[in-house]
Amino acid sequence: MPSHSASFGHLQIMRDTMNSLPAGCAADIAIAAIAKNFQNGAFYLDFMPFDRPSIIVNSVEVAGQVQKLTELNKPDYVASVVDTICGGKNMFTMSGHSAKYWRSIFSRGFSVAYMQTLAPLIAEEVSIFQRIMTEHTKRAEVVMLQDSVTKLTIDIIASIGM
Repeated sequence: MPSHSASFGHLQIMRDTMNSLPAGCAADIAIAAIAKNFQNGAFYLDFMPFDRPSIIVNSVEVAGQVQKLTELNKPDYVASVVDTICGGKNMFTMSGHSAKYWRSIFSRGFSVAYMQTLAPLIAEEVSIFQRIMTEHTKRAEVVMLQDSVTKLTIDIIASIGM
């Protein structure tokens, strides 16, 4: 990564990266593009004076090491927003023993073996979605994808839950 100005951290690099992407791309797309330059699994971005430096982990192996060797809590400014939205502490913002307890309870529901048993249910919902989208296409209708995909997500969750 090129050197950065002490007063603007990596903002200039972020700007250059954003300018190299299609208009309207989100910042996380630019960070993913920057991450391609770092094959060692981690790097940091310094957005001073607007934010604290952040370590970006872009490797499953490094993420596993960090998770096992440290207990990193979400930053207060992230945790407070998520806790407010969720109505209190939740698995995203919990740490320590309570986080381990709840993750152990829910981890079985996210195991590869269990997820594979759900594949036919998910495929059926996606097939229905595909038929609906095909009908919209045949009628040359404009469709709000966010609304349609949200309904698909709810249908999948309901199908799995029932």
